[in-house]
Amino acid sequence: MNPHRLFATICFASLVAGCLPLSTLSPGTAPSDDSRPRGTAVVSVRWPAPPTIQAMPAATIRLSLTLLDAAGGVVANRVLQAGQATASFELPTGSGYLLTVQADAAAFARVAVGTSDRFSVARNRVTDLGVELSPTIQRFAGPVEGAEASDAARAASLALPNAIALDGETVLVVDEESDTIRRLDASGRNQPLFAANGEPADAEAPALQTKLTAPFGVHADASGNIWFAHNTSQLCFVPKQSGTFYGRDREAGHVYPILAGNGTDPSLSLGDSMTLESSGSLLVTSRSEGKIYRLSSPAASTASLALVVGGGASFPATDSIGTNVVPDPLSLSLNTTFLGMATDANDNMAIADSGRRKIFLVCRKSGPLFGQQMEAGQVYLLRQWATGGPKPRQVAFDRDGHLYFTVNSDHTVRRIDRATRAETIVAGQAGVFTSSGTLGNDAPARQATLNTPMGLVISPGNRLLIADKLNHQIRLIHL
Repeated sequence: MNPHRLFATICFASLVAGCLPLSTLSPGTAPSDDSRPRGTAVVSVRWPAPPTIQAMPAATIRLSLTLLDAAGGVVANRVLQAGQATASFELPTGSGYLLTVQADAAAFARVAVGTSDRFSVARNRVTDLGVELSPTIQRFAGPVEGAEASDAARAASLALPNAIALDGETVLVVDEESDTIRRLDASGRNQPLFAANGEPADAEAPALQTKLTAPFGVHADASGNIWFAHNTSQLCFVPKQSGTFYGRDREAGHVYPILAGNGTDPSLSLGDSMTLESSGSLLVTSRSEGKIYRLSSPAASTASLALVVGGGASFPATDSIGTNVVPDPLSLSLNTTFLGMATDANDNMAIADSGRRKIFLVCRKSGPLFGQQMEAGQVYLLRQWATGGPKPRQVAFDRDGHLYFTVNSDHTVRRIDRATRAETIVAGQAGVFTSSGTLGNDAPARQATLNTPMGLVISPGNRLLIADKLNHQIRLIHL
């Protein structure tokens, strides 16, 4: 299937009073005499499906727009390239016009994506036509649904994918059921397991010979060094190249336990969520404490944790969306159920507090963020739900700074717009999960069904990967 296939609907509305409403239009012959009075048709790309005008996504090379008159004759052609958002057509007045849209997607032939209803062009008036593109969702990895989704097929590919991370062009997936961390190539094919049955992790054996117990978090840096957590509170490090890390010589590809608890409290339980700051420092969550720590650099003499968020008691009972919740991240009280975490290019940190059904933003660089002016060093509330509502699980920023998050309690992936704070569902249907039958792959993502989505990650090329846990798949959306 086409990895960049798009679905679209086309709608139009009058921008200026005086244009005929749709219900009054009747097919007619659009005049071909250019000396007749003229009007304007403006075509705007709306991406994703909610009516927010945005530039063409990079996953699509171009949109070919063709305007036809009532007799089917071509009266105008235009191409929108990636990065463009609108096209304007000056046309003779008349009724019965049609707009057809085709998408040329990367590495694929042209795909027809929509035809408008008939519309008219009135003298000195503007008719607005919105092409609403919807990305498709695909199976990136895991067994095919249906007859092939046997226990054996799941065991050979993915059983219960949980945390997910990028390591260059490959994907690291924590498979909860099989106690492994799998490596998937750029096409979703299984590579040799990163960790499999073998020696205990503290044996410092090669990764492929290491046995894991309940792995639940993984991350890789730009150099290919990998960290992962397992066995409740043990943090391990796998260097890409041999060298001196955390105060001693270590061999490439070997597993080295570097931290148990936080060095003073062995009861600390490291969380599923890990992310990197722009400096390359690793941030990790603590599921037992409701805290977020910064891990010392691999160049440091020892592995240690420094508290960066949480540990305080500040949590106003009457907090409201967009307000400064606390003036100091260390004063924030976080729930210990689960914390999802991600940073953007400016190290602004989003935190999904699943237990409290809230998403916070720790501002690291002052500026306009999510519809308001935010100040560095302060914590803001981005979103909250009432008791019984959705529980945000994991978060990720795309390259434009929009925030995506999984909601495993209602089986959706959602997006908060960086400029407006508007929230939309990107994939899945709220409250609907897959129990049998098709999952909706190769169709519009918002018509698909997810089942307990957990981790998610977004590549520099804006590929969104979702660990769809109980569907035993990694799902892919081109943003």
